[in-house]
Amino acid sequence: MAGSGSRARVSSTKRSNRRRPAKGDLPGLSAEEFFLKEGSGKGYSFDDFNILDSIETEIGLDQISLETDLGKGVKLYIPVVAAPMDTVSEANLSIAIAQQGGISVIHHNQRDADNRFLLEEQISEIEKVKRHQSGFISQPMTVAPGMTIGEAREKGKRFMVSSERRPSGSGIIDTFPVTRDGTLDSELVGFLTRDCYFEDSDLDLKVGAKMYSLDELLRNGMVIRKSNVTEKQARRQMADRRIRHLLAITRAGKINYLVTRKDMVKNARFPHATRDDKGRLRVLFSVDTKDFVEPLERGFAAGADGVVVDTSQGLTMYAKKTMRFIKNHYSDKLIIGGNISTSAAARKLEKYGMDAYRCGQGVGSICTTQDTIGVGRAGATAIYDCARASRLAVIADGGIRGGGDIVKALALGAHAVMLGNLLARTDESPGELVETASGERMKKYRGMGSLEAMGGRSIRDYGVQAQGVTGYVRSKGSVHSFVPGLVNSVMKGLQALNCRNLRELHDYMRKGLIRFESREPGALVESKPHSLN
Repeated sequence: MAGSGSRARVSSTKRSNRRRPAKGDLPGLSAEEFFLKEGSGKGYSFDDFNILDSIETEIGLDQISLETDLGKGVKLYIPVVAAPMDTVSEANLSIAIAQQGGISVIHHNQRDADNRFLLEEQISEIEKVKRHQSGFISQPMTVAPGMTIGEAREKGKRFMVSSERRPSGSGIIDTFPVTRDGTLDSELVGFLTRDCYFEDSDLDLKVGAKMYSLDELLRNGMVIRKSNVTEKQARRQMADRRIRHLLAITRAGKINYLVTRKDMVKNARFPHATRDDKGRLRVLFSVDTKDFVEPLERGFAAGADGVVVDTSQGLTMYAKKTMRFIKNHYSDKLIIGGNISTSAAARKLEKYGMDAYRCGQGVGSICTTQDTIGVGRAGATAIYDCARASRLAVIADGGIRGGGDIVKALALGAHAVMLGNLLARTDESPGELVETASGERMKKYRGMGSLEAMGGRSIRDYGVQAQGVTGYVRSKGSVHSFVPGLVNSVMKGLQALNCRNLRELHDYMRKGLIRFESREPGALVESKPHSLN
């Protein structure tokens, strides 16, 4: 991958040769006219303007791609990034978003009763995502023959994921390759599966007494001595031998891969999932601008695909120090800076070597930064101003309430949107679920600068002044039902603008073919459901 300044954008089709209308034939204003001339010195939110239906549509929904490239090989099928918030992004939601083709940022607000950062908990969330789904698991969790089955189960509980409406505890890893000393560096001697023991009576028995021996594995076709196994070969072996697990080992007997039928099924169910080159789901993590050295080392060692410098003011001396450290020590990883809201700041982050940044200051539904410190900017104006200033990927962060806002953000130059409020509403988010007296399901959602977050667990550099609030949002059900509907709305928006992909959308905007019109208060009322009894 080239440096961020020359980073290629993903496109599902070649640039179209369709006839483009002359700008003189179009109503409204270009983005440049709207934001830099007519709107000079003004701040616009998504509610303050419409995109006009001024181009004849010549494409169908099946011709539209929302793929995007954040940099360093991290490509998304849908331009959705889950925010690093403790009521949004832990392993359950991160897995679901990656399965849908987006990506999540594991937050860094894990705290104990004394408000001390629990790094192990953040790393555990990263590892849960990386171990959840993989066509070929190159580093499976191993146990030793001398361990008890109960000890093996306890080891598996660390990576428990229970987001898919399964019975409590059924998300525990309970299948283990057994090596001579319990590490990946020693040879395979057996295999412990859930079929080998009864949980209510066998937990005190030794793994070696209940496991499949290596000879049994070889006879059953569960082990093959082959370094390179393709997915097709693995599928055929498991189908022919009617087995659920397959271990590929070296001539020396060490594990190359563990392949499971369950993962094969998951891969087929989510063909557009965001995966790394080992077939694992991708995930990012966040660090603050104080204690970041060990979290960076541990986070990347756990397999994270990139890092977000999580600060509401992306140009402080603390943010600069953090970004430069990451660039100097982890230049091969995706690095996302921010938050910023001006073209001058965007150019600075490009100079510091960022691949992408979060654009938005004080515009989130639970953020009070603008009221508290007087610094920030209207969301739509910030996106346009930042996007025109650099070639970095722009992640529009804050103020996104639905598909229409996503279309507007992308049309102004964003490459992805960061969602907090919308995803906090889903079943997979970690926020507390409550039911009102009328039976309505609500989920807790709080800003990371809220007093509640800071008082209990927040480690951001907010001091004692709150820059966020806590509240409840209406539940929307599972990510797997909510996000596809949201994505469909965005695709229909691109269809209305006759754009096959984000590259074309940005090109049309820069050439003045996407037209904008300001919206008066009465027009805003008119655009919502009204006049109903």
